[in-house]
Amino acid sequence: MRLEKVVLLIFLFLLQTLICSFAECNTNNETVIVQYYPSGKKKGEGKKKGEKFVGKWVLWWENGNLARIINFDENGLYHGEQLFYSPDGKFYEKKYYIHGKEVTNEEFEKYKKNSQPQK
Repeated sequence: MRLEKVVLLIFLFLLQTLICSFAECNTNNETVIVQYYPSGKKKGEGKKKGEKFVGKWVLWWENGNLARIINFDENGLYHGEQLFYSPDGKFYEKKYYIHGKEVTNEEFEKYKKNSQPQK
């Protein structure tokens, strides 16, 4: 009887892991989202907290090449570096945001330096 319970717990754990790998998985009030094109190729992957995008998101063109790497703060606003790639996979643009406001590289570096914990 005890062995059956252990096997059942292992099975349930593996099933949860498999489901979280392919669709949505809720961890720490954040839901991991994986989006797909109708062709079945991966379109995007990132996290949502409630209705807001949070953290790092990676998007791909349907041909499989990287399209964008974007970052969001806890309020769902662009925050940090945003990288853009053409359909042929070539990097072509970088933008910087601080809590939803587009800024220059210099402003962003100053913000990062000032927001680092003091030692």
